[in-house]
Amino acid sequence: MLPLDEQRLISGASNYSNGDDTFVFYDVALPQTISIGNDTAKFAEDSWYGALATSPFWVVNTWQLAYGVNTLLFAPTSVNWTDFADECNMGLETMWKLNGTYGYNLTMSPLSDGFTLYSPILGFGQNSQPINITVNYDVNGTLTYYSFEYGNSLLTDIVRSQIKLPSFLDIPNDFTVDIGYTGVQINWTVNSLIPDNYAILKQISAGTWPAETWQTEVGLTPWYNGVQIVFNVPDGLAPGDYIFRINLEDERDNTVFDEVIMTVGQKSSPLIPGYDIPLLISVFTIATIGIIILMKKKKFRVVKD
Repeated sequence: MLPLDEQRLISGASNYSNGDDTFVFYDVALPQTISIGNDTAKFAEDSWYGALATSPFWVVNTWQLAYGVNTLLFAPTSVNWTDFADECNMGLETMWKLNGTYGYNLTMSPLSDGFTLYSPILGFGQNSQPINITVNYDVNGTLTYYSFEYGNSLLTDIVRSQIKLPSFLDIPNDFTVDIGYTGVQINWTVNSLIPDNYAILKQISAGTWPAETWQTEVGLTPWYNGVQIVFNVPDGLAPGDYIFRINLEDERDNTVFDEVIMTVGQKSSPLIPGYDIPLLISVFTIATIGIIILMKKKKFRVVKD
């Protein structure tokens, strides 16, 4: 038996798809150590000579028994798939009485990275169409793909995907607004196969608040993969710097965050709102008239002399 660290074999979770849904079927939340067969013959025995592949339910489960682990999720990296197929074809008859005794006809064939199981019409009970089952592994001995085809129809397939930390697809920049602003929004877009909740906090560096005081602006709220999160900034904040922080977590409690600084500044111009342009026009007009008058006076003096 060869002890293997699951966290090293598969970082995150493996998923199987059912229609448009994705479900975690093997979640390595904590480092664990399990033992699987370290050679071809032992893996054939632990996989029930390939019989585990005849049911998707058996494929996505692991049985920790006294003498070892029965699973198709992990395989020895040294497995010889040709020898494995030979072992399983023999074991299907001796252990399960298939391929002869009960009239079943189930044949395993090797692949370069796994195996296939085939049953002709009526070769697996009452099947009216041939059955093709495919199982593939990566170089680390982790299940990557499983499919169950009934005739020309794909009844189910299992595709392993590695769950990564949530990642930001759209991150806003720091920005400045004038005092008296309204309708300001901050938007984020985040990617994750297993999104869960987010919260938005506000930290203030102006006024009387302590520097490290945070105020909850949005409590725990569900977020969705690739769907924009829109935060409406409260109107009328006093001049100062405000840090808005979004904390996100997925279903495995992985967390990420982003911070945006919004600066509320004073208007530098003393002009009265609504009169800025007319006032500028008036000043320009008065200055122009003054220049014309001075030029006329100068010209009059020259002619008189």
